[in-house]
Amino acid sequence: GEQAAGNWTLEIYDSPSQPSSQEAAGKLKEWSLVFYGTSGFPYTSVRHQQPRSAELPAEDDQEYSGPCDPECDEFGCEGPGAHQCIGCLHHFLKNRNNTRTCVSACPSGFYADNRGRCKKCYFLCETCVGSRRDQCTSCKPGYHAQEGSGSCVSGCGDGYYLADGSVCRKCSENCVKCTSSDVCTECAPGTSLHGSLCHRSCEPGSFYSRERKECEACDGACASCTGSGKGECTTCAEGFLLEDRMCVPSCSNGFYPVMHLGTCNRCDPSCLTCVGPRGTCSSCVSGLTLQSGTCVHISDCRDGEYQDESGGCRLCDLACHQCKGPESWDCISCTPGRALEEGRCDTGCSPGKYASEGQCQLCDLTCGECSGGGPENCTSCEKDKSGAERFLFRGRCVDVCPERHFRSEGRTCDPCPENCGACSGPNWCLSCNSSSYRLSDGVCTRLECGEGEVEDPEYGECMVCEEGCRKCVLCKPRHCLSCTEGFYQFQDSCYKTCPAKTYSVEDEMTCVRCPETCVSCDVEECFWCEADLFLSDGQCVEQCEEGYYGDEESQECERCHDDCKTCSGPDEDDCDSCEEEEQLAGGECVREQDPCPRNSFLNDEGECESCHSSCESCWGNERNQCSTCGRGRFLTAQQTCVGKCPAGSFGGGASRRCEPCPPGCALCAETGVCLRCHSGHRDPLYLQEGQCVRQCQRGYPAGQVCLSCASACSSCEGNATRCLSCAEPFVLHRHRCAEDCPPGHLPREGRCHPCPPPAAAAPPTTCVRSVRSLMSSMRETVWRTAPLDFTGMWKRRLACNVPSQSRVSAGRVPNQEVCGTMENA
Repeated sequence: GEQAAGNWTLEIYDSPSQPSSQEAAGKLKEWSLVFYGTSGFPYTSVRHQQPRSAELPAEDDQEYSGPCDPECDEFGCEGPGAHQCIGCLHHFLKNRNNTRTCVSACPSGFYADNRGRCKKCYFLCETCVGSRRDQCTSCKPGYHAQEGSGSCVSGCGDGYYLADGSVCRKCSENCVKCTSSDVCTECAPGTSLHGSLCHRSCEPGSFYSRERKECEACDGACASCTGSGKGECTTCAEGFLLEDRMCVPSCSNGFYPVMHLGTCNRCDPSCLTCVGPRGTCSSCVSGLTLQSGTCVHISDCRDGEYQDESGGCRLCDLACHQCKGPESWDCISCTPGRALEEGRCDTGCSPGKYASEGQCQLCDLTCGECSGGGPENCTSCEKDKSGAERFLFRGRCVDVCPERHFRSEGRTCDPCPENCGACSGPNWCLSCNSSSYRLSDGVCTRLECGEGEVEDPEYGECMVCEEGCRKCVLCKPRHCLSCTEGFYQFQDSCYKTCPAKTYSVEDEMTCVRCPETCVSCDVEECFWCEADLFLSDGQCVEQCEEGYYGDEESQECERCHDDCKTCSGPDEDDCDSCEEEEQLAGGECVREQDPCPRNSFLNDEGECESCHSSCESCWGNERNQCSTCGRGRFLTAQQTCVGKCPAGSFGGGASRRCEPCPPGCALCAETGVCLRCHSGHRDPLYLQEGQCVRQCQRGYPAGQVCLSCASACSSCEGNATRCLSCAEPFVLHRHRCAEDCPPGHLPREGRCHPCPPPAAAAPPTTCVRSVRSLMSSMRETVWRTAPLDFTGMWKRRLACNVPSQSRVSAGRVPNQEVCGTMENA
């Protein structure tokens, strides 16, 4: 050939495959020159072990120069898709084939780690900030967020209540169970219910201080109290009596002891001292004289008068029956209908007192107002000394209303409406008092046992099945035989969402258990593993395979850096072992004989020279001298690194090599699934479900693709509606699938056959036609015929057009009518 020695001129011309404008002119990024005609290889290199080709790169290998996806970063892309970015602007999702897709934000069920990768949340989380079970920010349907824990739970446990139908919020302090943050229904051990809140149970002789939130000592003479003052006793220590809420060693003047109650009751106002109620005075107040246990006013004045300082008689106040002066309203006793209180007569007593025998007495300390002494004669209630609400129920002031009662605005416990188990007001039930009643719009109504209930014949009631049960067993209401719509069945129970360690089968509305080591899964793969296990290709393993490491945070097997054989992390300096030709140095794998750094090679002059920009490692500085390729690129048979593999091959994911497509395939996806078959073969190939076949197994060929038949066809030719056979229960007639044959035809073996013509010598015949067709055309005169072989199973007679025939419904042929000679009718 021509001598290679001498000077050569290289001219490059722009010959685009599409017309271009000067405003959108292209830019030459790189080029390569290959010499032909020389007897020896044009290069000498210490790294010539790799096979090389002198072919020019295929058109598919050219650098992409179009627009990138908006989520690609400043390093650009290998194509227009979000999965073809060299680097991502915001976040990325890792794909099954070890490629990645750039996204603006992580989708539901994922969170972004510090490297921008979207990783899976814990399987109960809808959104999260990490992979742990306590890092949820919202929950999947059927689960509730637990306040303060970051966890998702199926039901609120002790110490929590369901708020807004979605969040388990904490009860108040010391509450085991509650209906809201300030209404406890059960207290923790060592505490008791005070009003609607739980406080510490204090030792005798002490009380709970809300301000200090601790127990404080009562006055020394008190056995129990509502405060630390002397006038805040409720019962007294031994040797003391309760007098106007103070504990005294003996009753004061004007009081007498009631030993069995441990109290001092007030004497008649006319008595200075007494030993009992009215008529038992032992001494009198000034101006009165003791007569037979009663203190009387001895003067010349009549009842209703008193003697002034001059000895004259003056009229008492009209309310006084008797008075002592020096003022007219200084009463000793009152006229009927009035009561004496602190020397005054009035029509009623002040709050906290009641009228008894013409005098005002103190109500029991639990009452706001009362009609008599003792705790059972309250007529209204107020907050107690500690500020807790009290409510009137059958004459007593109680902290909590009993069952089937509600707290009214007037601080009374009023009964719930009829048949309520609990209610929030006079017209709104929260639950019913029997399973024989159903709650609907706040009303409990008697019901017949329906769906989700089972009758209890002993009590004549409907037992409610477990939620979601359509039908259950009486002795085991949780044992579901079937579920209501929208619920999944699993192990004799019904669930709104399948429980942990199971997955749903939507067609059957059932839950199937995941593999033993799997926490969350579907029918194909595991999504989340038990603790100390890692997810690898949809399975849970104790140890990741070679080339992968177990990520403790995501609990997944992640790929090691390409330089590592085994590793403990994702970076190039996390290697634990290397391939045979490399050695481990400071966590990195380096070639023992290679003195050059990464992305460079040793040239003929013994100097380290940079690889071509498209290579990750190389044996020369040309485009087609790559050994391995960087992220997002694949090594071709021509030793070039490309973003898109040539026709007939696909990017092999982890290998970063262009692997050949399956046999007969001209174009395939990254997973090896065929997208287009080779053409021009003597025996044509057709694409069906990602494979190239010589004959369509289902459907019909159109071009090089197998297309589906119409829904009623089981096989077809030429087009989707030219059927060759039909799916049940359809029948074939003139290449069409129909629900029924036309008049004058009989269905047999999935096809419509013409009825045979009548003959004089023919045996008795019947014309069989479906009830559905018969009802729509009762007066047609053409009937299909078939041998008469029905015996003795006629149900009803209908009129036929042929006088000698009758039309009947045959029991042995479902939904069929017959017309024929009725020899056995």
